[in-house]
Amino acid sequence: MATTLTQLYPIEEAPSLEPPTVEVHRLVHGLDGHPIRSWQADDANRTVWPRDLLPTYLPKVRVLSFGYNATIRGSTSRAKIRDHARSLLQWLIDKREDDNAKMRPLVFVGHSLGGVIIKQPERFESIDASTSGIMFFATPHYALDANDLEELVSHIVTRHGHEGATTPTNNMLMEIRRNRQVLTNVTDDFRSLLKRRPFGIVNFLEGDMTEVLGQVVVDKVKRHLLADEEDYMHLNGDHLGICKFTREQVDEFRAVWKRLQRLIEKSPRAQSINNKLWIYGDPVCGKTYLATHIISVIRAAIKTELVLQCFLSAGHEERGDCRAILRSTLHQVAKSRLNVIDQFLLIPYEGRQSEQLTWDTDTLRDLWPNVIAHVINGGSSVTIILDGFDEIGDGDQSRFLRCFKQCEELSQQSGGRLRLLILSRRCKCFYDNLKKGDFATYEMGAKDTLDDIHATVSEKLNNFASHVDWTPEFLETVCIRITRNARGMYLWAAVMVADLQNRLPTEYDMKKQLKEGLPRELAELYDSILGRISTVNRDNGPIVKMVLRWVTFRQEVLKAEELGIGLALTLRRIRAKGDPAAAVINDRYLSSFKLPSAKPAIYRLCGQLLRFSKGDNVQLVHRSLMHYLTTPPPVFKREHPDWKIIHHCNFCLDPGESHAILASLCMAYLTISYFGDSGEKFQQTKVGREEWVRKVRGRMKMYVFVRYAALCWSKHLKEAGPTSAPSPDKEQDRLAQAKLEDSTTHYSVCWSEVWWLLRRWPRLDFPSEPPIVDIMMGGQNSEHSTLKAENSELPVQIDQLAQENWNLKQENSKLQVQLNQLTQKNCIPKPKNWVFSLIPERLYSNKQHYGLFTLALPDSEQEGDLKHNDPTLE
Repeated sequence: MATTLTQLYPIEEAPSLEPPTVEVHRLVHGLDGHPIRSWQADDANRTVWPRDLLPTYLPKVRVLSFGYNATIRGSTSRAKIRDHARSLLQWLIDKREDDNAKMRPLVFVGHSLGGVIIKQPERFESIDASTSGIMFFATPHYALDANDLEELVSHIVTRHGHEGATTPTNNMLMEIRRNRQVLTNVTDDFRSLLKRRPFGIVNFLEGDMTEVLGQVVVDKVKRHLLADEEDYMHLNGDHLGICKFTREQVDEFRAVWKRLQRLIEKSPRAQSINNKLWIYGDPVCGKTYLATHIISVIRAAIKTELVLQCFLSAGHEERGDCRAILRSTLHQVAKSRLNVIDQFLLIPYEGRQSEQLTWDTDTLRDLWPNVIAHVINGGSSVTIILDGFDEIGDGDQSRFLRCFKQCEELSQQSGGRLRLLILSRRCKCFYDNLKKGDFATYEMGAKDTLDDIHATVSEKLNNFASHVDWTPEFLETVCIRITRNARGMYLWAAVMVADLQNRLPTEYDMKKQLKEGLPRELAELYDSILGRISTVNRDNGPIVKMVLRWVTFRQEVLKAEELGIGLALTLRRIRAKGDPAAAVINDRYLSSFKLPSAKPAIYRLCGQLLRFSKGDNVQLVHRSLMHYLTTPPPVFKREHPDWKIIHHCNFCLDPGESHAILASLCMAYLTISYFGDSGEKFQQTKVGREEWVRKVRGRMKMYVFVRYAALCWSKHLKEAGPTSAPSPDKEQDRLAQAKLEDSTTHYSVCWSEVWWLLRRWPRLDFPSEPPIVDIMMGGQNSEHSTLKAENSELPVQIDQLAQENWNLKQENSKLQVQLNQLTQKNCIPKPKNWVFSLIPERLYSNKQHYGLFTLALPDSEQEGDLKHNDPTLE
């Protein structure tokens, strides 16, 4: 018999109205069996229980039965068993190509030798990842007595007939004796698999003797797998009849369908994967877009569900490790569950050593499982969604998953549930967990996004159709071509449409582009866009390159308005054409440079290559653009000789040279004449502090680029390194650097005050002498030295602080009473910030509580709102 996979239910000619939600996939018959007759009763109706009985109790199942060459010579050797297992699994892989099928849990059912084939451990990982359980009917897990096995085979041959024979031939008996030990070997291997993957196991043993043997074939000794979650019971029927049921055998069949239901819903494997899903796929296939969509759907459909999200990025210092996940999700919990602040967060904060050590990784790892478990055990359901999990290192991935496992163990699941969704590219951690079977998995492919890409492209094209002279028929043609050329890449389609919207080509020009052929790869698309920009207006090429340089090598969040000032600095250098006098940046030039609105101007230049997130922060459209810009041309040519990339050499950015140029521009800005006067010095009084804050904030408001320049000029200088290409204005750079590093100059005071306000205030007072060296070393020592100075004054202030502390505790107690009253009335107002409803406003000026705010990720990249609402990301 050739291998087959027969669908028993739903009947393919009359499909059910609702799609199945589980698959009893591996119905595998035994020796000399048949994919249908092995499960068919000998009653008048010829009842096949997987088709005729099971759907009555489990209607949302799909049942497939595997047929194979089950002759004695074709089935009993280890090699043949392995071949049958491979054939079966390949059939399943092909059958589960349907999108919905990939997500369904699998239960496998085997009779006799069919159970041995199911246990064969050389398996496909993608199938095993979805497996919930296995049901065995009279499967001999260990070697049978040779005489009993020969008698059983004789009975099967006599009953069924075997290639025209009525009794076993000598060759058959020799095959049986030679391969008898295979049963034990396969079982030993399978037991090792069970230790790594918690499949639910059900063993049905025959309750009636097989007539020819005068005994049962599979007794307790021969059936036992020694699995932790093994369930076994006896059923009426001999070795061949145990897996056949008539409509009248209600009680016997109840034992079968009830256990199938338990395997689907309650098995260790099912419980493990039901709350954890890992969606993986190639770059730019739409994973981030899917994540934001899932978040929106859950929040809209389940108002009581607490959805915690974190969008990870290796290019963002605060979003590239395990600490970012724990910190971000804890912050979101604290905003929505105010009681965790007092119960969990204040204790570690009050015992902190410094601001930097308040929310270190170890502290967060201790807190996180307890906080999440507390919320769940209180009756709330929590869904955690992590996008870009491959963006963090292997160690950070493992650390977070250990935290999550600990949280699962602490959660009683009595009132709420805990779910985890991870979206990523393939990575080592993904494959490791796939082998363990801890996650249900789903692979995003081109066909998953085809309809969505078409709908998105169609909507975007129609948005600007009125601005071009395209006919409706041509617009649909363009839509189809873009969708087809995208090959499942959301980003490719989004950038292509954004480029069309940016330049609004005529129908004639668009037909010409379609005839010449659209770019195939993302790199080709980037190259095509940049080439056209520099061709249409030669002056725009250097400006666009500088925009991309700023955004690619930024060391902090860069806002559109700040990037506009960066462009003003760049244009000054470009138009000077090497003349040092003309390149000088001063107050007069900056005041004369009028950029009505930076964002529209930047978008007109190269908006299709950028992304403006919340708060007008400017980022590259995707990290694949960074790869295009920073890969040396010879490497591109060597790795992708067939790609049409002809403009890359004009836009390639050298990291060292780029950082040197950006450092030069930042230093030039920080040494304009305005910053030659730092104003009144900092005074350690209440009025002095208020005046100092007002002065520095006024400086930042008047000269908006000072925020970025103060935070990043030394970082760019460090990244440039001594071997990088020198700036065109080397002598001016040397003089500017000297002014900024000399703590006696007003220039150094101006930029260090801005840095201090953004990084240390209000917990630490600005020191009497700017700690320039410490700041440039990363700010590690500045805090220590300031704390040391503060500690020396404590004996003088101890009585005053003790009295103030007592007053604050009294005020806090009163507020806690009010908070409890509001909680009981269930009318807590939405707080502006997550600590407002617990801590008195007076404490915001008290440095000791400032560290609570540091749970939130810095700048405007907050987690309370969706970070991405754009399909141009993965």
